[in-house]
Amino acid sequence: MSDARQPADLEAALELAGALWFFWMHHTSAPGEARLWLTRALEVAPAGRSAARGKALLALGAIEWRQGDYGLARLHLDHSEEIFREIGDFQGLAHTFHLAAHVLFEGQDFSHARELFEVSREAYARAGDLLGGLPLVGDLGMVAYHQGDYETARGLFEACLRTCREQGVTDHAADSLNRLGDLARLAGDFVHARSKRDGSWRRASVCNVRSATSRGSSSAWSRSLALRSSGPHPSALSSSWPPAKRTWTTLEHHWRPRTVPTSSATWLAARPA
Repeated sequence: MSDARQPADLEAALELAGALWFFWMHHTSAPGEARLWLTRALEVAPAGRSAARGKALLALGAIEWRQGDYGLARLHLDHSEEIFREIGDFQGLAHTFHLAAHVLFEGQDFSHARELFEVSREAYARAGDLLGGLPLVGDLGMVAYHQGDYETARGLFEACLRTCREQGVTDHAADSLNRLGDLARLAGDFVHARSKRDGSWRRASVCNVRSATSRGSSSAWSRSLALRSSGPHPSALSSSWPPAKRTWTTLEHHWRPRTVPTSSATWLAARPA
């Protein structure tokens, strides 16, 4: 990617880099390389507020989030949001709010994370992508789970599982079963916990993704069931790569949550006409 290239070539490179964001976030084993190419593409492409730049910023923020670099993730997601809002791209806004909520979730700011997950759901609906908002049902369940509201969490996980079965979405069905299994474990129902875990494993192996279940070892589950632990089990959490060192200090100093509107409609309506 040379500076000597024509502006059109560099814009095309930026568009390609942005188009690969989902692959780089979920399937690459070299996030550092992906981050390098995205940074390079953003540096050399013509300045502007294009959809390609918005997607590339979204991709960079997503990878930074996965690597635990929350300050930069917020910066790039904010820039991405500004572009998508300006050009009226609700799909882009939905992705951006979704990732921004995950950064807040990692910082244990569950209240604001829940509000942004809801904003993201509405943005997906406004974009006509109802299936795209499906993972957010499980995300909202995880917020309730970490706030100790297990009944609400169970209802959301069950709703996500039902829709996944109706739509044939295997990976999120696996996650939902895994999470329901953990709730059964917390309730002392170890037979159902093991059954849900096994069903989650089967679905994860079918779709060949590194879901929460495939990242947690069966031995860890066996030890948990044997000890009859009463605390949240880490296998219920979701991450595409091994856990990075969480830079809580970076999050605290560089991403204090801005005020979230009382309704997602207010948030979305705030974009320029």
